[in-house]
Amino acid sequence: MRRIGLLACIGVVMVSQTVFAAGPMNYWSLKLGCFLPNEDRDGLKDYDTTAGFALALGHEFTRELAVEIGGEYYSTELKDSERYYGDDFFDADTGDPISGISVSHDNDVTVWAIPVTAKFQFPLSNELTGFFGAGIGFYNATFEADETFRAPGYAPFAGDSFSDTGSCVGYHLVAGVDLAVSHNMAVGMEVKWSAAEMDFEEDGYETVDMNIGGTTVNLAGKVYF
Repeated sequence: MRRIGLLACIGVVMVSQTVFAAGPMNYWSLKLGCFLPNEDRDGLKDYDTTAGFALALGHEFTRELAVEIGGEYYSTELKDSERYYGDDFFDADTGDPISGISVSHDNDVTVWAIPVTAKFQFPLSNELTGFFGAGIGFYNATFEADETFRAPGYAPFAGDSFSDTGSCVGYHLVAGVDLAVSHNMAVGMEVKWSAAEMDFEEDGYETVDMNIGGTTVNLAGKVYF
């Protein structure tokens, strides 16, 4: 009887140690960083680098394989000005063409995304884990564009304006490292590259075809549960 009790105690200890060693399998990850727009001419070329954030819920099926689903937000803008060479603006008093006209553009792109990512993890040391992965995401974006014309001696006058919201499915690649700081917490860095081709329309006609993806560099904090 004592032998059975002793074996049972040993079994409980061994199971407890195995569970503790395996650790929690679910986690929340908060990511804060910067979004670098792509350089495509039909994308976000010359748009500003901006801040972004993401919140993800992850599950580790094994120590080598995890899946994340989350929400991501970023917004970027383009402000520039160029010489206007058209001759379709005339002085209201004289009827003469107005010269020296410049046109400024004020464009804004705001993106909400729901990415799903499969991550493959590998140990680099006892505390440091590397990972890489890929996935797809549902992207919802709003594009707003305004033109303003200016000429010496004249008040600014508005040009075309455009605003539309669209949705599409994109894809992404990720890579990074996590550093364990306790049994259920880790910090790390992640680099994500994404591409998502969005069609914006006005009055039912496609007006702008734009890649709204780019590269995101994040600092991340994880809490396992």
